[in-house]
Amino acid sequence: MSVHELLAEAARFELGADEAKKVLAQVVAAVGRWQEVARSPIIGMVAAELETFAPAFEHSERDEARALVK
Repeated sequence: MSVHELLAEAARFELGADEAKKVLAQVVAAVGRWQEVARSPIIGMVAAELETFAPAFEHSERDEARALVK
């Protein structure tokens, strides 16, 4: 499901368009910090592990979501 499709379904979760975009902005901000969190002492990932996980966090839908909340 694309970001646009998710936003189109916001009403199903009793969210207006503006509120849905605010939630999306929070998710974009949180996901944008994934490497920082992964490298933290609590998680302790190393470079090779970051490369393995990168596709889950860095992809075209993330870029699209980021563009929508600017």
